[in-house]
Amino acid sequence: MSSDFWTRAGLDEKCQNGKETCMKAIKELYSTLQQECKIEEFTYQGWCSYTLRVTHQPINSAHGLKPSRTIANEPQNLTTIVQIRPSRHSLSLSIVAQAKETYGTLAPTIHRLPVNLPANLKAFAMNLLPGIPASAIPFPPSTKQTTPSPQRITLITSLAKALAATWPSSPSKPSIQTPSSPQRPRADSPISSGPVYLTPCTGPVGSQILPKLHTLSRSLPSPGLRAKAAETLTAVLNVSDTYPTVLNHGDLIPSNILVDPRTHELTGLVDWAEAEVLPFGVCFYGVDRLLGEVVYSDAEDGRERVFRYAGDAEVLREVFWDTLTRERAEVRKWEDEIRVMRDVGVLLWCGFAWDGGKIDRVVEEGADGEEVACLRAFLGVG
Repeated sequence: MSSDFWTRAGLDEKCQNGKETCMKAIKELYSTLQQECKIEEFTYQGWCSYTLRVTHQPINSAHGLKPSRTIANEPQNLTTIVQIRPSRHSLSLSIVAQAKETYGTLAPTIHRLPVNLPANLKAFAMNLLPGIPASAIPFPPSTKQTTPSPQRITLITSLAKALAATWPSSPSKPSIQTPSSPQRPRADSPISSGPVYLTPCTGPVGSQILPKLHTLSRSLPSPGLRAKAAETLTAVLNVSDTYPTVLNHGDLIPSNILVDPRTHELTGLVDWAEAEVLPFGVCFYGVDRLLGEVVYSDAEDGRERVFRYAGDAEVLREVFWDTLTRERAEVRKWEDEIRVMRDVGVLLWCGFAWDGGKIDRVVEEGADGEEVACLRAFLGVG
């Protein structure tokens, strides 16, 4: 995957010039700062970045001397993660700071490295969070086992607690004054504005929630899915203006969820490039991703993909919602709206193809089998 990154970044992968140039620049940066370090490719790589593991030790540390210069906010005598990212998949320092404030130790502390890289690439340093990706955990082998293991319960419970903690501690208030009888746009017409509670949602996804749902209601690949998108759009338009918006992780998939390898307790959330302020619950599609897997069906051609839930999925789904309401009692009265926002997240996350980060093409039956499989399963639509 790391080799593909350099090609996508527009650098000469065949000669490895891009990779070598970036590696040299990172090494020179730490050398200039008088730090001895070992720089190596990180075990886990993402699609949008090339990740390095930097194990650094100040020069002369054996003699009790400290380096004359350090990178601001970067820990010494520790392991640092350095990510190289193209501009289109860069990290917003204000967003990652908000993630740290919102999620505490579950989010890394991130800062930009002062280094010049080719092709307008940017480098970011962050502390190494403990744990392994949830995607590295072996999936339950049998769909007949309906009693979840203690580790599976721990994973879902700890994730629910982390998400519940983002619920505002005080009642939400409308961002702007509205008439006593606000005029809602029609659900069957193109929309660019809507309920007051969406006002803080100014990111690339949040600012387009209504138009995107409208597009999906017209273009998803089956009547059932189109009807579900239209139903969700209508529900979104009727949610109270006091509904809270919070920072949502923009790609809550198993590979971005870190867990203790022994207990499966949540230890971190990584890859905040797509994070946005969105209605509470939009990222709850991530729960379903932990409850099953995409597999090939038993169709004759063997090419159709389906999302198969584990046998313990229903129990774990109840564990999630029970934990959520136990952690934040006021969530209980908003449960119907939260479930609507969960469906919004499913539709927006699975309804548009990735296409290298463009995310503007509605998924198609043959070309986007995994996304369509997740849509059908998560929304309960055939």
